[in-house]
Amino acid sequence: MRVVILALFTFQVISYAFNEKIPKTNESEASILLENILKKADSKIRPNVFGEPVEVTCDFYVASFGSIDEVHMDFQLDIYFHQMWLDKRLVFEKEKRPMMLHHKFISKLWIPDLYFINEKTGSFHDIVQPNRVAKLYPNGTVWYSSRITLKLACPMVLVHFPMDHQQCFVKIASYGYDLKDVTLRWHDVDPVEFSQKELSLPQFELTKTSTKKCDMVTKTGNFDCLEAVFHLKRQFGFYVLQTYIPSILIVILSWISFWVNKEAVPARITLGVTTVLTMTTQLSTATKSTMRVSYPKALDVWYTFCMILVFLALIEYAFVNALARKGKRRRRLTNDDMELQELHITKPSASTLEDLHMEEAHVMVAREMYHHRPSTCSTNGPINLRYRIFKAIHSGWIKLHQTSNRLTADGLDKACRIIFPVSFGVFNFLYWVIYTQPIVYKMDE
Repeated sequence: MRVVILALFTFQVISYAFNEKIPKTNESEASILLENILKKADSKIRPNVFGEPVEVTCDFYVASFGSIDEVHMDFQLDIYFHQMWLDKRLVFEKEKRPMMLHHKFISKLWIPDLYFINEKTGSFHDIVQPNRVAKLYPNGTVWYSSRITLKLACPMVLVHFPMDHQQCFVKIASYGYDLKDVTLRWHDVDPVEFSQKELSLPQFELTKTSTKKCDMVTKTGNFDCLEAVFHLKRQFGFYVLQTYIPSILIVILSWISFWVNKEAVPARITLGVTTVLTMTTQLSTATKSTMRVSYPKALDVWYTFCMILVFLALIEYAFVNALARKGKRRRRLTNDDMELQELHITKPSASTLEDLHMEEAHVMVAREMYHHRPSTCSTNGPINLRYRIFKAIHSGWIKLHQTSNRLTADGLDKACRIIFPVSFGVFNFLYWVIYTQPIVYKMDE
């Protein structure tokens, strides 16, 4: 019995000595510390619930800036969203270094219920593990980070499209806590950071990024909110190659008909109809790829003017053809006059059939003027008014007849060779001066 007691005593002494030589591991101490901290945490009640509001500091890191869609008026962001606030219930003085918290324990902490006001769709990343982490500081400060993909609404005014400047924004606010419970502010240093110093976008150039605070007033209360604005300038090189240069060439192609012989009816008609149909196809294609708005865009103004030019070039040949046929009749009647003179046959004073019609109209107007002429002693106002009206019609008729006699098919073609290019050049000058101005329209304007 004494031997057994002595053996047990010896074993206890050795065990005690062995435990004293091997200290507790850091992992076990950290685990115990974390358990003690989380016992004081409460995810249901905000810190300092009956005191001052909790100030939440926000910033985010842009991992990727997705495509900007002017048809649906939205854009996509992939961000690392960071929040920081003070929770004195989580103070621990034993350690001076911050403690990283696994995502499984984050649910035990109180986290601000922030949301993105202009969000259409969004999701957290969970591959391979949930992309969320929290860091606890000894003074009770909590730093929380999560990776989020967002599709955000971006209202656009497309008056200057495709030479427009746009402002897309990110708005952040608390969903349930008003100004009495939660206030927000941006981080003092680089509240919005990018993965690259010069962000490359398919159609836009990011000129600058600005941040500001905003207030949101609703029926449920006044809420603090933060706004980050991305100032974007559209790169319209794609539209120059795909829209402007082809349409310019089509318009110039329609002018070739002014140099084609007026007798070549199939050639001029085919050229005119082809340019009109090609421009119509381009216009319909451009309309399908842009947002349908109630106001004219710069691209619409361009296509409309080009369509008018090619259509007028086609209509111009109709006038040329009519004038050419009129000239042929005039020459034929002139030859008939010469033959009649050789045969000593008298002909009415009208030299052409058109002149004869004009003379008949002239006689009719003259008769009306005679019947409505004012007498020397008459003071009747309506008679004087009718006389002046018939006199103006008579003089205008004569001027129109004289102008139509002077205008020829070749003369109209020669005039259009100058009028069409000059008008298109003036339009281009005004178009590019007006629509390349860096004007940003806001939705409330």
